[in-house]
Amino acid sequence: MRLSLGLLFATAVLGASQAFASTISLKSIDAQAATVDGVHYNLVSLAVPTVLPVTVGKNNLVETRGLLEFCLTDIPADAVINSVTLKINVDLALPLALPLLPPPPQGKIIFDGFSGNGICDAADANPSSNQLGITGFIGSPGSITTVLSTAYIQSLLGNSTHLGIVAREGVNNTSQTFDSTETAALLGALLGCGPVLTIDYTAPQATAVPVPAAGFTGLAGLALVGLASLKRKYAKSARA
Repeated sequence: MRLSLGLLFATAVLGASQAFASTISLKSIDAQAATVDGVHYNLVSLAVPTVLPVTVGKNNLVETRGLLEFCLTDIPADAVINSVTLKINVDLALPLALPLLPPPPQGKIIFDGFSGNGICDAADANPSSNQLGITGFIGSPGSITTVLSTAYIQSLLGNSTHLGIVAREGVNNTSQTFDSTETAALLGALLGCGPVLTIDYTAPQATAVPVPAAGFTGLAGLALVGLASLKRKYAKSARA
């Protein structure tokens, strides 16, 4: 008699960790604040529909700052941020360059980070120690993309719903005006776009992998298959 032995296998799905990369572009909630004698005042809240752009500038009497907030809740809390850029569309840079006159000073915008809540308020307009980045000198209108530091933004994941950014002027007696989100919504792509924060990140993802399933495997499986084979063998002999 020859005993036929077999082995049953099944497939189960277990979670395994595999990293995946993703990029997300976020639109801003905007506002503008003015500072007079060290006190911040909201000039206009752009969190409600408006067509006004944001002006960043300063002189010896007054300073205006832009306030931007970006929602972070679509980014996994355990993600690792690889890079961040902020794109704005400048409509006006002052002072203007005039023919036959010496070139005027050019401004630059400093971006400071803070933990936001989705509401722009003048109290948020204070510069912080969390400087995210600074533009180059701005002498004319156009689209400007600035690379931002990732460390502070990384610290907000899982701890804050929004990244807040204070945009402030870095050169005295200069100013820049850039599109707000609402400006872009009204005027469309023809004249530019509102602030866009682009975050490239890597996050873990569960994947399915085949493994031996619990059940009739190993020695127990061999014994069961062997007994079944014997039973068929003897049944065949009995019929003969």
